Amino acid sequence: MGGVVHFEIPADDEERAREFYRSVFGWSFQVLPEMEYSLAMTTPVNDQGRATETRSINGGIFRRGDMLQAPVVTIDVEDIDAALEQISRLGGGTIRGTMEVPGSGWNAYFRDSEGNVIGLWQNAATNAQARSMDAVNPEPTTVHCAEQPTAVLRERVAMDALPEFFSRAFAAVAAEAQRQNVQLAGPPFALYRGTPTQTVDVEAGFPVRGTLADTGTVVISTLPEAEAFEAMHIGPYDTLPQTYAALQDQMKKAGKTPSDTMWEYYLNGPPSEPDPQKWQTRIVWPAT
Repeated sequence: MGGVVHFEIPADDEERAREFYRSVFGWSFQVLPEMEYSLAMTTPVNDQGRATETRSINGGIFRRGDMLQAPVVTIDVEDIDAALEQISRLGGGTIRGTMEVPGSGWNAYFRDSEGNVIGLWQNAATNAQARSMDAVNPEPTTVHCAEQPTAVLRERVAMDALPEFFSRAFAAVAAEAQRQNVQLAGPPFALYRGTPTQTVDVEAGFPVRGTLADTGTVVISTLPEAEAFEAMHIGPYDTLPQTYAALQDQMKKAGKTPSDTMWEYYLNGPPSEPDPQKWQTRIVWPAT
């Protein structure tokens, strides 16, 4: 039986949220600034980090983002990939595929039959598949995407100039959002329009929460509401075509037609992660 082993609470201001729960409930926190995450200790733990009181669990506070807008409970499973497959068969769907937490285990997020987002956790000690970060990327799944306001730079860019454009776009949008006191609401992304040739029509930036005024360079845009197929690509960018091919194959099997617009979220990559084999890119491709 899968037990509830963790909880997560989103926050627009993590420091304010920590102070609230510290003052009201006496919780303590371990802040992980590089992850925009704080471990919330509601009860003592043993040497393995497990809660010592059976009536309590520990959790976390994280920066509210595009995928996780409300509190989440996390369920412990023996085999996280098998659990995601069963969830899909029974009417749920994967929100974010399996990711390794080095030295601890693996986690993922799914949407249940009622539309709720729930977490999954698998301990490394019970690793039924003996999987690693070199494992095959998770299978594509279907997802409903809500409309999301964004701030972007949009240009037609030569394919070999994309890395420079992304670097320039992400830096410009982040700086302008900070100047206008607009909160970034998710990871950096790029949206592509049309089939790439030697150049591609692309906009890159961040989801945002709040109203950002156009500057002529940084402009407002949206990620559209759509029924889409998505896949988590783990590995270098030059192997992305393999994951796109898997998405197209899944669409064909489902009798769907791919849109001429798709986008990628860059969850983990350069410059923070030097190993290309660990880069994580979430691909979202609408289909009708």
